Amino acid sequence: MMAGTSRNMPIGDSGLDTHEIQTMSHCVHSLIEDDNLSRLRVTIRKIPRSLRSRIVNQKIRGNTPLFTASVQGKVHFVNFLLDECDADMELRGIYEVTEDDSTHEVTPLWVAAVANKLEVVKSLVEHGANVNSPSDTKSTPVRSACYMTNISVIKYLAEHGADLHKPNVNGGTCLINAVQSAPLCEFLLEQGVDINAVDNSGNLALHYAIREGMTDTVKLLLKHKSDHTRKNIWGDDALQTAALRGFKVIVDIILEVAGLGTEEAIKANELLGANFIDEKNNIIGGLKLWEKAMCLRYVVPGAPDLPDMPPPKPVYQYHQEPRTLQELKEIQDPDHIYMVALMIRERILGPCHKDTTFGLMYRGAVYADSFQFQRCVDLWKYSYKLRYKEEDPFNNECQFTVQALIKLFWEIDLESGDSSIASIDSLDFLEVFKILSNQIIAGNNHIKTHKDTKLIENVNSLQELMLLYLQMIIHFVGVYRKKNEIPECMNYIHKVLMNRPCGNCGNTLLHLAFESSIYALDSTKPYYTTDIVKVLLSCGADVAAQNHVGDTPLLYALCSMKPVNDNTACVKLMLDAGSHIDTCNKDGESPVDLLKDKNISLCPMNYVTLRCLASKVIKEHKITFKDEIPESLVSYVELHGKYERN
Repeated sequence: MMAGTSRNMPIGDSGLDTHEIQTMSHCVHSLIEDDNLSRLRVTIRKIPRSLRSRIVNQKIRGNTPLFTASVQGKVHFVNFLLDECDADMELRGIYEVTEDDSTHEVTPLWVAAVANKLEVVKSLVEHGANVNSPSDTKSTPVRSACYMTNISVIKYLAEHGADLHKPNVNGGTCLINAVQSAPLCEFLLEQGVDINAVDNSGNLALHYAIREGMTDTVKLLLKHKSDHTRKNIWGDDALQTAALRGFKVIVDIILEVAGLGTEEAIKANELLGANFIDEKNNIIGGLKLWEKAMCLRYVVPGAPDLPDMPPPKPVYQYHQEPRTLQELKEIQDPDHIYMVALMIRERILGPCHKDTTFGLMYRGAVYADSFQFQRCVDLWKYSYKLRYKEEDPFNNECQFTVQALIKLFWEIDLESGDSSIASIDSLDFLEVFKILSNQIIAGNNHIKTHKDTKLIENVNSLQELMLLYLQMIIHFVGVYRKKNEIPECMNYIHKVLMNRPCGNCGNTLLHLAFESSIYALDSTKPYYTTDIVKVLLSCGADVAAQNHVGDTPLLYALCSMKPVNDNTACVKLMLDAGSHIDTCNKDGESPVDLLKDKNISLCPMNYVTLRCLASKVIKEHKITFKDEIPESLVSYVELHGKYERN
């Protein structure tokens, strides 16, 4: 019970204010927590029935007393709140998912179903609760109960009208949620659910059962004719999914039940071998699987030969796949074996498959952990080049890869201090920087296209991604700030700046250079903002650019700066580059207003011209000027008045 709260709730009239209602509701919650139904009955019955619902429908910490009683399975409280207090059964509360630290708004019935409180579920349904009332992600009570394998609750809800076919916002069905239990899946199939319904990623329940390694469920779904040939958005059918996950038993089951041929068996064993070597760290087991595939290829009549191999690639240390059993047995170098695993994935899955990328990223990380940084960069850079497509500049795999590369460059540079990075080829920096620059330009053009077609909802999400990529450029400039190679990437930075990309708040690269959160990769050793600003200014950054609230980079900088002693140099750098000290944002603030608060020791009047003063007077007095001055001066005058976004 809450400290200072009386169990004897005050009895008021219909004029109860919000505070009194909350106090009474706190008492109800406390009595439920204390499991004191008799006291609750005595106290509530002193209150006129017309007031009871106002008390029990009041939320405390996001939940009503009915919601709390439902999740705790206290059916007697539930019945009392419904029968004598007219509690609202559809009033939603907050359900916390600890696995991903998320919260969802759901009904008491939904949370009781997930918590496996059958008696509460029965009571709520008997009182008329909506059995199909979904969560904020469109997940029905029965669907979510399937995820928890609450079979008795599921059967009861199904008997009372629960929709076993309705998916959630991601297309996930009851059957997909139930794959951890073969008996539950069998029940759902008996009720007529669609065994071949797919989610938004093209996955069947069969895909999920395989991923979870649920052998009995896989057997059941195949027995009921689940389509083992159906491919998800990555092109994975059931067999390929099992092979990529390293489930040899399930691979054998699918090959047998589906009656698949030699070619499918060869590819499955090759992928299984790669998984054993990379993810299970079982080189002997992986080589045996490759040997099995090799035997199938050259022993079984009509089996396909290995396709023509591409020329040896430097990224794979010029190794090639073995073409005969003898060549396979002669491989002794573990590094050669690891490269073969990567080549097999690329050959079978293709260069754009997420598991091809994963294999490259994983092996690169292993090299980085053993301080073989150049090998890591080679693999990650190759992965980045495979995934980058101009028509899809913001794809997730590409984003993940370039973030990892930049973080690696950053950390190596921090470790090396002012010395050059001897362990990394400087051309790698330039090559990745070039791809990233082109990616940002392509992404910005993509955003402009969406703006032109009025797809505003897409523009907002794309500009959030653009912000992330602009932050990456800032990191790159930080790595390069003291390197001799900087002139070679000036052209790339200039091209990006001239394309005028910005994040979802309108912040340009120059704005972002002053954002302290940019340097969060290592907060103990932040890069000096001044060095990065110098590079951006020398490449043509626009000092007069204003974000969505009218802040120029200088004003944004002053708002972001802590009052320390080295701010003057950075501010002077911006002013000397032509930034106006008196440009106003939407609130009428200008840099000159903040100088004193930030310990900036310079005289503002040294940076105010007669043109500035005249422009300020024109704007303050709202003088008509556009037809009276040259067009080239109009934007100059506009800078000296309160910002108004077009």
